[in-house]
Amino acid sequence: MKKKIIAGFGWTFILEKIVFLVQFFGGIVLARILLPADFGRVAFITSVILLVFILKGLGFDTYAIQCSRRNFKEYVGTAFSINLFLNFVLFTAAFVMALIVSSGSALLMFIVLLITRVFSEILFFHPALLQKELLYKKLAFLNTFSSISSISVSVVLAVYGFGVWSLVIGIVIGDLLRIILGILWTPYFIRPRFSKRGVKDILNFGKYSLLADAMGKLYGRSDKIILERVTGVASLGFYNRAHSLLGMTNNLAFNSLTSVAAPLFSRFKNNRQRLSKIYNQFLAISIRINIGLYLVLGCVVADFIVVLYTTKWLPAVPIFRAILLFAIISPLLGFTRRFH
Repeated sequence: MKKKIIAGFGWTFILEKIVFLVQFFGGIVLARILLPADFGRVAFITSVILLVFILKGLGFDTYAIQCSRRNFKEYVGTAFSINLFLNFVLFTAAFVMALIVSSGSALLMFIVLLITRVFSEILFFHPALLQKELLYKKLAFLNTFSSISSISVSVVLAVYGFGVWSLVIGIVIGDLLRIILGILWTPYFIRPRFSKRGVKDILNFGKYSLLADAMGKLYGRSDKIILERVTGVASLGFYNRAHSLLGMTNNLAFNSLTSVAAPLFSRFKNNRQRLSKIYNQFLAISIRINIGLYLVLGCVVADFIVVLYTTKWLPAVPIFRAILLFAIISPLLGFTRRFH
């Protein structure tokens, strides 16, 4: 089992870096072809859809992973039934509201992405079961193939003039492949069931994750919705580009640091004095790396954006610099939450 886990994490690490490179260069091509408003429009719609499912944050996927094998079929089957009901209610409410407040291509894009999201939410347990059975290699290939296919389809369609729909179709293709491969590779299928004991167990498990998930979604998406409502989709496109640059930088610097720190912290978890010393050392390194990296990037970001994305993305520069302070602090908070 130990070799299986180590091999799985190895594949995950390698394939994550491949996905990062493909998404990075694919994003450059898309940014050069499409307009900032196209990215802003899709960011707004996906943010609204994510908040539609804010009431469904009972942590079904985590519950499926942690559920004991003795009651697995009964309890996870009950979670499946509850999930079906919640998705139906939320989908119906979102669909009716969209018909009232939207029209034209925006309405069509919303409905297409909403339907895709609903299917992903309904079949939540496939990736969870792969993780539960320690099939990390399959899970890594599933995420890699769907992510690379998504960005590749978007790039091809953008080249052929599909505009904003190249982003929408790319998202749909990625989600559908993730669903299909999950069904094919999951070792067994869960049927809908209903159990009073299962409902009680699920609610006891999910009452804590519901608030955390809701706060996380509000924190991660409400800014985009407010910005679009106040300033429009073009401004949201620039804001989204600045955030993606910070995300890529954080992925390269912070994730590598935490991957090195994790085994060390685990090794000295029973020696609090030694663990505290190592923790402080890594925290100091993290502070130096983040401050130095982001300050340099803040100085050269204008040239960086012009070279990669062309001059039409220059309005993203002041936004990038404005959120640099948060970007410096954010990885440190994540580092503390993960290892303290």
